[in-house]
Amino acid sequence: MTPLFREAMPLLRYNLEDDVDVSYDACDCGWQLPTVRVLGRSAVGYPVGHGTVTQAAVEELVFALPARYEVTFWRAQAGPDRLRVEIEVPDQHRAAACAQLCGSILSALDVDAQVCGLPPGRLVPHQVLTAQPDVLKPRGLFGADENWDSALLYYR
Repeated sequence: MTPLFREAMPLLRYNLEDDVDVSYDACDCGWQLPTVRVLGRSAVGYPVGHGTVTQAAVEELVFALPARYEVTFWRAQAGPDRLRVEIEVPDQHRAAACAQLCGSILSALDVDAQVCGLPPGRLVPHQVLTAQPDVLKPRGLFGADENWDSALLYYR
């Protein structure tokens, strides 16, 4: 992030091919400057059926699931006709979470999806989480010809 008061190198100077929404609405906190909400990176999308799927779009749908489902980790692979998604979810919420996410993907992205629920610890083992204090975020969306087992490569 560029510091707010650094005039020589503003954030919007960089071409990251991000789709953003700039708002000039007043903030409840009293902030008077424009705000930028990142909608996703248009340069990193995969064709599925008649649409294009981005990691940001899938991530938004995954994390829109109710918190009680306890879904934290996911991965997806974009195929020519269908998006394949795996989520970690406890047994008692697995069927509901998978059905809701599958419906959300179809509704929001107009893409057929196969959603599979896995027990917690299958995508990201607990020992990985506790052994790596600087884990930031695993990669989530992969193209049809990419090895999605590399989702466990963490960015530092």
